[in-house]
Amino acid sequence: MSQLEVDKIVPQSGTTLTIGDSGDTITVASGATLTGDLNADNLTSGTVPDGRITGAYTGITNLTMSGDLTVDTNTLFVNSTNNRVGIGTTSPSYKLSILEGGSNFIQFADGADAVVGSIIGRSSSKDLRIQNSENANTAFWTNNTERMRIDSSGNLLVGKTNNALSNDGIVIREGGEILATNTSDLTANFNRLSTDGDIVSFYKDGTTIGKIGVFASDNIYLSGNSSHAGIQFGSESVLGFKNSSIANNTLDLGNGTAQWRDLYLGGGLYVGGTGTANKLDDYEEGTWTPTISDGTTNWTGNGWYRKTGSLVFVQMYIATPPSALYNSASTIKISNYPFDVPGINYQLYQPFVPFTMNANNNYGAWGIYFKGTAFDSDIRWFNDNAAPTDLVGTDLNSNTVFRMGFSYITN
Repeated sequence: MSQLEVDKIVPQSGTTLTIGDSGDTITVASGATLTGDLNADNLTSGTVPDGRITGAYTGITNLTMSGDLTVDTNTLFVNSTNNRVGIGTTSPSYKLSILEGGSNFIQFADGADAVVGSIIGRSSSKDLRIQNSENANTAFWTNNTERMRIDSSGNLLVGKTNNALSNDGIVIREGGEILATNTSDLTANFNRLSTDGDIVSFYKDGTTIGKIGVFASDNIYLSGNSSHAGIQFGSESVLGFKNSSIANNTLDLGNGTAQWRDLYLGGGLYVGGTGTANKLDDYEEGTWTPTISDGTTNWTGNGWYRKTGSLVFVQMYIATPPSALYNSASTIKISNYPFDVPGINYQLYQPFVPFTMNANNNYGAWGIYFKGTAFDSDIRWFNDNAAPTDLVGTDLNSNTVFRMGFSYITN
C-alpha cells in the first residue's frame, strides 16, 4: 500500500498510537496545517519541512528544521537561508532583529523574583536602555576582564571596581566628583591644537572664574576672569597676566592686609625702574669689631651694621681706652670696618653722643674722615670756622666712651 487516506485515527483509551518506527521519516507536506495539541514525549527527533504547525505541542526534545520557522505569522520567524531570527518581523536584517512599535526589550531575571531584573533594548522614546532593576552592579567586560562598571549607587568606575581614590582607575561619582589615580604615569592630559588660548576653564554658578591655557605657543598661563590677576610662565620668567595678555606694571604681589612673608632672591631687585642704578642686589645685617688705634696700640669694642646695596650704616660702642693710647700723641684712627671703605678722600660731619675727653670739650661738630686707600678713617673735630683737627691719643682719658653711628659707601 503506497497511500492511506483516513479522516480520523483514534487510539483505544489508555493506549499509545505509534506512527513509524526507529529509522523512519515522517513527512508533513508543505502547506499542510496540523491543529490541536500534540504530546510528543516519545518524539526524539524529526524533520519538519516548510509548513505551519498550530496549537500547543509539548515534550519535543529535539527538533530539526530544514526550512524556515514561523510562529504566529511574525511573532517569531527563523530565516533558514540567512541564519537570522526575527521577532516582530519576517525579514530580520541581523542575527537577531526585534521590530515592534513602542518599547522593545530583552529581559534577564530570576523567575522566582517579582522584580523586572535586567533589561536591554529601546524605549518608546527611541533611547537605548540598559537597565538593572536590582541592587547590583552593571559591569562591562572585554578580553575576559572587567573594564568598566556602574555600581548600585550610580558611580561610573573605569579600570577599577571600588569607589575610592586609593588605587588606579577613574571614578565619576554620582554627585559629580571625578577621581583619577595613576601609580606611575600622568593622571590627565589636555591638548589644544593649532591656536593659543584657554585649555581648561573653571566656573562658579555658571560664570567663568579662572582658566589655564597657552600663550605665545608654549607659555602656560593661569588666569582669573577679565577683572582678576593671573600669571604666565615664560622660558625664564614668571609674568603678570590679565585679560589674555601680559600685564605691565598693573598688578601687585600681596596687599596691605595680605602680605607675603619672605622673599628669597639669588640675584637683584629692581626698584622704580629697570636700569643698573635701580638694581638692589644686596642687603644684610650683622656685627663687627671696631678698632681704634694710634698705629701701635689697639682699642676694640662692639659694633653693628646694616648694608643695603652699597650703602653701609654702622654703629659702635667703645669704652675705657688703654693708657698707652690716651698717652699717645699720634692721630687716632678707626679701622676694621665690616666692608671696605672707599679709596677716596671724603668727610662725614655729624654730631656724636658726647664722650669724656682730656682736652677742651668745647668742640663744634665731630666727623669721620676717610682718606686715601688705607681703608681706615680719622676722627676729626670742627670748632666754629677753624680748620678740622685730627683727634690724637692725648685728647682722651681713662673715662672716654665713644657712641657713634654713621653711614658710608662701600666699593
